[in-house]
Amino acid sequence: MWGVVLMAAVTALVIVVERVRSARRDARRIQSFDDPWLGTLTFDPEVGAWRSSANTPFGRIKFLIGGDSEPDARLRSHATEIASSAEAFLRRIREYLEREAVRDVRWSDHVRGLTLEEVCLYWPKRPDDGMLYFSGPHEDRRLWRCDYVKREPQRLGFDS
Repeated sequence: MWGVVLMAAVTALVIVVERVRSARRDARRIQSFDDPWLGTLTFDPEVGAWRSSANTPFGRIKFLIGGDSEPDARLRSHATEIASSAEAFLRRIREYLEREAVRDVRWSDHVRGLTLEEVCLYWPKRPDDGMLYFSGPHEDRRLWRCDYVKREPQRLGFDS
């Protein structure tokens, strides 16, 4: 009996401590951050990361960037490299999707129709890794995405 009471008290204490830490983090967090390449980055509390949209000569590239009180500098730097070399980056993504379309014939038409939706660079401790999300011409319930490891797309798949 006392063990259950003790566990409940410890759990409650952990919850309170985490809420206080979260409140302190939120109080330190700025609401927006301006970047010359990435535009205005705005914190999205639903995903716990910073959203931005960079206008490039080759189209708009959306980013989701990790960081606590402000967008992480290493992740911003990576996103800036992507935006400043948008033509080469988008060509690499298109070439990757073509290889995937050839590899998996069953989804080839769908994969060829995918376009980059968002570049997600979440992890400050892994600034060269993230996720790429795609949108397609087909209206279905699939959320196409691939890992982005060491700055290379891999493991294309979808969640449904």
